[in-house]
Amino acid sequence: MEKRYYNRNGDVVWALLAVSLVRHTDGTPLYFIAQIEDINELKRTEQVNQQLMERITLANEAGGIGIWEWELKPNIFSWDKRMFELYEIPPHIKPNWQVWYECVLPEESPACRKSDS
Repeated sequence: MEKRYYNRNGDVVWALLAVSLVRHTDGTPLYFIAQIEDINELKRTEQVNQQLMERITLANEAGGIGIWEWELKPNIFSWDKRMFELYEIPPHIKPNWQVWYECVLPEESPACRKSDS
């Protein structure tokens, strides 16, 4: 379990705590073994990443930006909520190349077809 400790300066120090009970052969408890791992740097990195994600999300929402991803090998499309709103497609529709292509402006269709081949 993750635990938050305070050092003598009052700073937070994060640790991963694992405790095991060692029993006698008859099942009675003998002693505990505790292992504590310093995960302070990991928690700091997680906090920085969380702050960056919040900023990116705020910027995307303010700019009305939709996010999409296309993994070519398994041919998987991923759209965020805003992409469905931009293309006026119900969110229960599974996005794929054809769904997207049908939303492309007619004058841009030839360029899209060419880039697909």
